[in-house]
Amino acid sequence: MQNISHEKYALGLDIGVASIGWADLDLNNDGRPASIRQSGVHLFDAGIDPGKSDAETALLQGREKSKATPRRDARAMRRQTWRRARRKQKVLRTLMTLGLLPEAPVRTPAQIDAYLKQLDRDLAARQPATSHVEAQTMPYRLRASAAVRPVERQEFGRALYHLAQRRGFLSNRKSAARADENQSEMQQSIGALAQAVAAHTPPTLGAFLASLDPDDDRIRARWTARSMYAEEFERIWSVQAPAHELTDLQRARLFDTIFFQRPLKDQSHLIGRCSLIEGHKRCPIGERVAQRFRVFQQVNHLRVVLDDLTERPLTTQERDALASKLLTEGDLTLHKARKAAGLPASSTLSIERGGEKRLVGHRTDAKLRTIFGADRWDPMSEADKDAVVHALRSFRDHDALRRHGLRRWALDREAADNFAETTLEEGHSAHCREALERLVVRMERDGLSYSEARKDEFPDSFAASEPMDTLPPLGEWEKDLRNPSVARALTELRKVVNAVVRRWGKPERVHLELARDLKSGRGRREQQSRRMRDREREREQAATAIASNLGIQNPKRWMIEKWLLAEECGWICPYTGRHFGARELLGHDSQYDVEHIWPMSQSLDNSYMNKTICYHEENRNRKKGRSPASAYSADELAPMLERIRAF
Repeated sequence: MQNISHEKYALGLDIGVASIGWADLDLNNDGRPASIRQSGVHLFDAGIDPGKSDAETALLQGREKSKATPRRDARAMRRQTWRRARRKQKVLRTLMTLGLLPEAPVRTPAQIDAYLKQLDRDLAARQPATSHVEAQTMPYRLRASAAVRPVERQEFGRALYHLAQRRGFLSNRKSAARADENQSEMQQSIGALAQAVAAHTPPTLGAFLASLDPDDDRIRARWTARSMYAEEFERIWSVQAPAHELTDLQRARLFDTIFFQRPLKDQSHLIGRCSLIEGHKRCPIGERVAQRFRVFQQVNHLRVVLDDLTERPLTTQERDALASKLLTEGDLTLHKARKAAGLPASSTLSIERGGEKRLVGHRTDAKLRTIFGADRWDPMSEADKDAVVHALRSFRDHDALRRHGLRRWALDREAADNFAETTLEEGHSAHCREALERLVVRMERDGLSYSEARKDEFPDSFAASEPMDTLPPLGEWEKDLRNPSVARALTELRKVVNAVVRRWGKPERVHLELARDLKSGRGRREQQSRRMRDREREREQAATAIASNLGIQNPKRWMIEKWLLAEECGWICPYTGRHFGARELLGHDSQYDVEHIWPMSQSLDNSYMNKTICYHEENRNRKKGRSPASAYSADELAPMLERIRAF
């Protein structure tokens, strides 16, 4: 039953991956909070399968997967098994049609099994095996013989069917670019096997495997390449076709039956829609316009932090110099970025506070500039550069892309090989190509930030939408959301908000706080997880050092933080230059304080990044509640900055 209150209130929400904290705050006439009306926590199962660890840890470390993954994997395995069985059956029937194997019903797996066993018994009776090893390797020996001399039709057919049973690994540029696992071990294994096959006589996979003793060296359980089977097929066919009067048309038919590869399923329907131009899909992040947009989005948001801790935007000259470097050379470390922009050595960039180590550059152009050479790539027209990128995104086969590089772009063989191996960034930008082109013009020409350019080019995107009585189902509001964790959290959020609205009516305002692990991307969460583990290790080492030096076995959190700050500044007070030790820091007569560089009264920043160690007399009587720039003269600041640079 509804019990709607007409008193104004604010709704606070803290959204995590498996919980939502909420609180209703009564408001005064001036809109300020007066009291807590009601609060609570809504718990739910996360929309991911964390495996052995809890959902929060799995999500933070980027190891989450949808709960539908096991069902999807099982379905994919069933399909793969069915397709393999269907292909083998089709190969068997084609060989019968060509007269290379005797006719027989092979509609069911049981019929196929009985047929092959009888066929092997007939072939073995013609050439009895002299040992157990020969009996085990009979199909491989047939393949080895067929590669060097004419054999009987049934032996030829049996060799081809055995070859067709396993086709080897076929690399696909699209799937390889998205592979999560490192395939270097597999590639090394294939390379070593290829060298062994090439050194064997005849140089075919079947002949090499026939020479092995299965009791000493396993024949199966090897990584093989599709090309090994295709080359062996061509060699066997070239030897047997004249003897059995087979045509090129028959060869093409059988080759297609054995080696036909289904193209990857088109996933374009899963690409999100642009929020600025209705009906348009988001632009791939590897496209040049998306790369350019990202560069200027970063550069135009940068702020230079000066010695006195004041900030300013980049000048036009600094911005252009930095953007030019990012557009041609790709990613830059922050040190190189400051140098490229011509910034003072003592200055820093605002993003360094968050622990960032580099600026992301135009990775697409940087890769292609290396392959084509700067002398050729830089003068190339924008249309030709876009055509090169289009080829990289379109071709699925390495060999086809290599030939395209040789013919269309006249690359030498080494450059064409590198071109065929080049992959672009996966993923999509936030907007479509048309929107990005309009935004980039304003951001590059006028130096506007992303929000300013968007407000000028797409003012309707900032217009308020018609309010609703309650939150709609997630599927009606956002059909392109693919993240299972976010989808589950938003679905549960709808339940909480609608329940509050039914009870108290619409809130005057809503305050949202998102858990870091929910709003971050997978790569970002992995980076955060590594940083947290490093920080935990540093804290453990600090606790051990405190126990060793001061005998404090279970140091408090503030003690560990104070120790880390002391290590950061090399056990030297950055304000006075005084050296100190462990007992002066944490002893009974401690003489050093944890000091807020930018005063708490002004910044409300109590983070580690805003703290340092200061001699207590200096902190309490001189600096007090002021910033260093306001507490000290320029002459006094100079030696402090020199000490800080050495930290």
